[in-house]
Amino acid sequence: MATTITGGAYGGSVLTGSDGAEVLRGFNYFNTFNTGGGDDTVIGGLGSATVFAGTSGNLRITLGGYNNQVVGGSGNSSVSGSLGFTTVQLGDGSDTVSTGGYGNLVELGNGTQFVDAGAGSDTVIVGDGGSSIRAGGYANFISGGDGNHTVDGALGNTTVNLGNGTDSINLAGYNNSIVVGNSSGTEMIFAGDGNDTVTMGNGDASITALGYNDAITAANGQHTVTGPEGLAQIKLGNGSSSVSAGGYSNLVVVGDGNSTITAGLGQSTVQVGNGDNQVNVDGYLNSVLLGRGVSSGNDTVSLGSGSDDTISISHMELTVAGGSNSFVVLAPGGGISQVTDNSNALTVQIGPSSSSLIFNHGADSNFVIDLQGGVGGFTSTADLAAPGVLADNGAGGTTLTLHDGTTVQFSNLTPAALGTSHFRIG
Repeated sequence: MATTITGGAYGGSVLTGSDGAEVLRGFNYFNTFNTGGGDDTVIGGLGSATVFAGTSGNLRITLGGYNNQVVGGSGNSSVSGSLGFTTVQLGDGSDTVSTGGYGNLVELGNGTQFVDAGAGSDTVIVGDGGSSIRAGGYANFISGGDGNHTVDGALGNTTVNLGNGTDSINLAGYNNSIVVGNSSGTEMIFAGDGNDTVTMGNGDASITALGYNDAITAANGQHTVTGPEGLAQIKLGNGSSSVSAGGYSNLVVVGDGNSTITAGLGQSTVQVGNGDNQVNVDGYLNSVLLGRGVSSGNDTVSLGSGSDDTISISHMELTVAGGSNSFVVLAPGGGISQVTDNSNALTVQIGPSSSSLIFNHGADSNFVIDLQGGVGGFTSTADLAAPGVLADNGAGGTTLTLHDGTTVQFSNLTPAALGTSHFRIG
């Protein structure tokens, strides 16, 4: 049977245990406990207790009130019961800490830890291992080492910094900041309701960030990003990612891979690397850069019901669907680009050193080929009517050869059907 050591009724007692299993019981306030190396139980009183835990042993510590402090070594300890402004600092082990109220500090070593930090303005620091951390309210700071951590409960203005591992993070509210390392699995991150920041290393991730002004940055991996409602900045590395952002004025940048991007309702910018990508934008004045201007791929861009969008490509295959009065810009870099036009009144701009073009006008009878910067040596569209300039390619189409050797192939229009009305000299 455990020995019971009892303090004075008015508090302010110093209770010291041995290496055995003991119960150290304090009353009132300002008690000090020194546990030995055994499996001790500490009942701290009504508040302002100080517990010096031994270097080993499995401790059960119950605190009351405010302004408590627990400092200890390794072991599997349980700390509970305070109402706020409590500090718990323990070494390695599988600990369970539950602190109520506000302004708590919980600092634990390596191990499988469970922490319920309180109602807000709390700080939790854990080492390597698989910890479960719950922090309520606002303005929390949570830091963890490598391992598979779970963090939830905070309502906003919370910072989470974790090392390498496969984590699950679920935050609410606004102005949260999340930083995680590399993951060998799939990170599950719910960042909050707006104005949140997520930064992660290599690995797969499912990231949800609601509201406006979210910033999401991730290295290489397969990512799924959902929820932003406008003014988002999403930057992802190489990998086949899926991004769905609503609202206006989003920036989406992804690396090489076969990605699907939905960028919102207008005035958004999308940049994708090499791969077979699907980009969906709606509204007006969107800018889409495919292949970052230097790579190839087979991409489809759907412009929805909007207009006045710009798509920049270089030596790749592109299908343009929907929209009207939009632009495709052939970036410098040589090679051959193939454009299938399923929109309305599409303008393709060809400048010096652009890639050659194979153009299929689809059902767009209002397309324009804009020869800019003196390319081709033409001064007016009348020059294109000279014999042999628009040449029959022998396959039911037309070839236009520019002075630098760049060619424009119209795959389904003969010279007679094409004429000069579809050209503009920029």
